[in-house]
Amino acid sequence: IISENVLTNKLIVRDVHIKYDVSNTIWENILANKLIALKFSKWMEQEFEDNIFPNRSKIIKDLICKLKERKSWIIINGDFKSYTQNIRRQSLNHLMKHYGVPENLKCLIEKLLDSGTHDSQNLKHFNIKRFFSRIGYEKNFLEDTDFISILNLNGIITGTPLFTKLGIFYLIEFDNILAKEIAGEDGFYGRYMDDFILITSKSYREAESKILEIVKDIYKVNDNDVKNIIKFQRVKRNFDFLGYAIKLDNNKLKTSIRYKTLRKFIYKYLYEYGIHKKSLNIEIFFKYLIAKIYYLNVWIASFIYINDLKLLDTIYEEIILPDLYYTFLKVRKQMGLPKNFINQVEKIKKLFKPAIIYRKIRKKKNRKIQNLIIENVENAKNYLIQNIRL
Repeated sequence: IISENVLTNKLIVRDVHIKYDVSNTIWENILANKLIALKFSKWMEQEFEDNIFPNRSKIIKDLICKLKERKSWIIINGDFKSYTQNIRRQSLNHLMKHYGVPENLKCLIEKLLDSGTHDSQNLKHFNIKRFFSRIGYEKNFLEDTDFISILNLNGIITGTPLFTKLGIFYLIEFDNILAKEIAGEDGFYGRYMDDFILITSKSYREAESKILEIVKDIYKVNDNDVKNIIKFQRVKRNFDFLGYAIKLDNNKLKTSIRYKTLRKFIYKYLYEYGIHKKSLNIEIFFKYLIAKIYYLNVWIASFIYINDLKLLDTIYEEIILPDLYYTFLKVRKQMGLPKNFINQVEKIKKLFKPAIIYRKIRKKKNRKIQNLIIENVENAKNYLIQNIRL
């Protein structure tokens, strides 16, 4: 029992019956949020095909296979702006009714959305819309879907347990039409969250016209406002998709990693996974090294379909190896260790080499990635214990 107040809704998760209070306080409970998201996921899996929840790796793999066919298609790459913040609540409710979402589950979702967040509850006492109207900024305010979702006047704020599931659900019709009517059996369509890619034998004009027509209908906007919902571009040779940088040449297909993704990796690897403690001991040092190795494995596993191995070597030479030497030097000075302590980098540096990690994961890619990563990290941990000496 989550709440002791009046209980009016029941949600079944596996063999456990959880009762939910319809008062606003219950929606502050993280468990309740997650269980509702889980129940909605289960319903979607039963109602729609098994692949209703897109798999990023599968989308990339299938896309690369399609591009290798080298037919004379057109390619359109696009994304939805303010992905779930732009969702129209009224349209969402109609969709849930249209697709037959069970009434008790529909009620729970609506109540969850209506209750908002701590921020929206604190701000609800103020008429923000009227304020902007009085000073001549009403149009700016109405187009600011991020702020509107924070105020809980419409849309779905990101980071909530349900937002990814509702984002998928809201665009089911968009996905179906593009996959079946525009891409067809010979083309390709894939969407992951707010990013999508379309390959079709139809003309650019026909494909773009259909995309705009669907979006205007789903989001209930006119020709002028549709640009605030979606943007897309015609792809000729090179494009970025889901962190990959894809280059189309006459003779070969190159798959690498886009600039923004590399920039984020460098910052996270060097700073967020850096040692910032003033007092160090061997336990902290080992935890730091293992965390770095884990992050490297996770990051590389998310790009197992690149063929730009030179990039991995350059990352190692310019970022990872210098950082490893710098870290050992820092630890040596702080812990008062002998100068030859730094020489131990040579023993363990292979654990941090992206190309080696990449080959290990590619070799066993049919296994569950998370289990493979844990195995790699455990092996690395044992190797560190055996080879680092103070």
